[in-house]
This record gives sequence, structure tokens and C-alpha cells, in this order.
Amino acid sequence: MTATRILIAGIQESNKRLSRLFCDCDVRFVRTMDEAGTALLRPYDVVLIAIRFDESRMFELLRHIKSDGRLSKLPVICYRSASGPVTATALARQAIELGTHALGATFIDLVADSDTERANARLRDTVFRAVEASTRG
Repeated sequence: MTATRILIAGIQESNKRLSRLFCDCDVRFVRTMDEAGTALLRPYDVVLIAIRFDESRMFELLRHIKSDGRLSKLPVICYRSASGPVTATALARQAIELGTHALGATFIDLVADSDTERANARLRDTVFRAVEASTRG
């Protein structure tokens, strides 16, 4: 069985955490939209996008993936792994979550849970459920 292929459009602050969390997977990290575009020429099982990816270009990358017929069925999980001005208020965070869902992705807030291990387990579970669901249909 091959390792799950994960593309992570992340931020420096959380890349080490995600690298440890998915150490049993084939993970590629990208830091910019250009790097993401090039990376997406290869097949992946799932894409993770940080809210603050490439100066808060999460929605731009999400729209790119969902509007490309070759990539549109690829599961995407957007995540918040660090506090910042983009999500300074509960209303702003909720708007991001709603926008993410409207564009066909899942949203996970790793900051909202004070138990890091529980948040990590929830993210791993969400990733593997998304991959499994995409292979079924």
C-alpha cells in the first residue's frame, strides 16, 4: 500500500507540527501560490491549506483547485494553526469557515482546542476520512 500523498500549503509556524503529525505520509510543503501551482501537476490524495498561506491567499488557492476540472474532486482541508489578524474576532473566523465550506472544502481550527494532541488527532482523522471518501466515489 502506498503512503497517503498530502500537499500542504502551510506556514512556517506550523509546518514542523504537521510534518510530525503526517510522518507516515508522503508530504510536500509549499509556501507560495507559484509553488502550489507547480506541485499540483503531480497527483495528491488531499490538500491542506493554512489560512495564512502565502500572505492569506488560502481562498485563492482553494478557488484554483475547485475550478480546475482535473483537481476539482480533490479533497481540501483548510486550517487555522496560529492566531493572527485574519481571524482576530469570532465573526471573522466564522466567515472564513463559512466561505471554506461554500467553496467545497472542510475547515479545522487547531487553535480553538487547547488540547494540542486532541486537535492533532481530529486533523488526522479528518484527513484520512476525506481521502477514504474521495476514493469511494
